[in-house]
Amino acid sequence: MAEQIVINIQQADDADLLDICALMDEIDAGDWYYKDDKDFIKEHFTKRGFILKAETGNYSESELAGFFLIRFPMLDADNLGTYLEQVGEQYKPEQIVHMESVAVKRGYNGLGIMSRLMDACLEKIAKDYPNCKYAMATVHPDNRYSLDNFLKAGFAVITETNKYNNSPRKILYKKI
Repeated sequence: MAEQIVINIQQADDADLLDICALMDEIDAGDWYYKDDKDFIKEHFTKRGFILKAETGNYSESELAGFFLIRFPMLDADNLGTYLEQVGEQYKPEQIVHMESVAVKRGYNGLGIMSRLMDACLEKIAKDYPNCKYAMATVHPDNRYSLDNFLKAGFAVITETNKYNNSPRKILYKKI
C-alpha cells in the first residue's frame, strides 16, 4: 500500500528564507522560470506581500515541498495591471496583486501542490486584502503545467510579450 503524503499549507516567515532560496536554485527550467534573489524574497515576509508554503509530514519533521510568493506591486513600474487596458478593464494600482513566483520541489510534482497553494493564496487575498480586485501572473508559453493550473483556477490570457531578460511570457489575469 502506497504511503499517503500529508501536505500542510501555511504562511512562510523569515525562518523559511534559505529553504525557499534553495528550492528556487533547484529549479532547472531554462527561461521557463525566473529566479528571484534573496533580498526580493525577504521583502515579501513583511512589507511587499506574503509567501505561502507547502510542507510535507508533521510539523516537527517537515520538508518544504513548494511555495507561492505574492506581491502587491502598487506603483512599481512592472505592475502588470497596465495590461488590463487591453481587455477593457479599468484599475487602480492598489487593486493589483501579482501571483509572483511558485515552485514545487522535484519529487512532489503531480500532487496538486501548485493548485492548492494558488487556491490558498487567492482565498487569503480575498479575505485579508479586500481592495485587491485583479490577480495577475506571467507564465512561459511552453510551461503547460503552470499555464494549465492558472487556466483551471479561472485566469485568462491577455497577451504574450517578452519579460524577464527578454523571455516570452503569457500575461494572465483573474478578477477576484
